Amino acid sequence: PLAGVPDICIHANIPQQIRHHGRSSLNAEVGGILLGKISGTTTVVDALIPADKATSGGTHVTFTQDAWEDIYKIKDAQYPESRIVGWYHTHPGFGIFLSEYDLFIHRNFFSDPQQIAWVFDPLSDEEGCFVWSNSDIARQHALRILPPSQENLGSTSQRADNPRAPSD
Repeated sequence: PLAGVPDICIHANIPQQIRHHGRSSLNAEVGGILLGKISGTTTVVDALIPADKATSGGTHVTFTQDAWEDIYKIKDAQYPESRIVGWYHTHPGFGIFLSEYDLFIHRNFFSDPQQIAWVFDPLSDEEGCFVWSNSDIARQHALRILPPSQENLGSTSQRADNPRAPSD
């Protein structure tokens, strides 16, 4: 990896689950938390938890207190050995970038240099990964796709495959 930039490894089922969740709402953003492990300069993403209780609108998703409580309840029950390694959200029809609001979220809630942000546009099927690069946030164009994770084949995986429609 480049100096100051994490090496990103993501299991193949994770982008698939993000895409499926993202396509459940083409008019409002949806999102969730990425789980995995960090070892040295490598971040491995092997599970996700949809933020079913987040509030969303056409151009934002907000991780409310209820959303965080739900996320931690699932994480503690199903993934006690995993850590939060990032977050994902959609930009329906807006393309792949981090808005000022997204940058605020990443800087304030995902400030570990190894944490990532994943953005998916369900209308264009484009996606991108953003990482900390020294003290800035930049798009990461190189990452490794790993075989599907066995850790995420349980109930959270099923939740990602059958997400509840977000409430506006």
